[in-house]
Amino acid sequence: MLLMLERGANPGERFQYKLISTTDTLTFQKEVTGAAQQGFRAVARTFINKPHVMSVTEIAVVMERPVNPTKRYEYLLIATNLTSTLEKEWTIATSRGYTALGMLTRAEVMVLMERESKAEK
Repeated sequence: MLLMLERGANPGERFQYKLISTTDTLTFQKEVTGAAQQGFRAVARTFINKPHVMSVTEIAVVMERPVNPTKRYEYLLIATNLTSTLEKEWTIATSRGYTALGMLTRAEVMVLMERESKAEK
């Protein structure tokens, strides 16, 4: 697995990073949700999978937060083998304000979706 990150234009801005990586879909959703509750946000284009020769494919995302986060985000992971289910869940999620951050395939098609949290910070 190879991942490149670049430093932003504002060198005074500081971020903390967290790597979420697991083979289990439910664990992934739980860990991303937990990180989001701590103020972390998924970094664009870092939702990836790492094939293993002898086992299940690992899924990963890099999350970041500024030292003093002012916004919170919520995440939804859609994972299915059926196109009809994907379409139905996508339609429901977008009607609830989620937008897609990334898509990948392994044993199923997976879409990571995000929305700004309306909960108190």
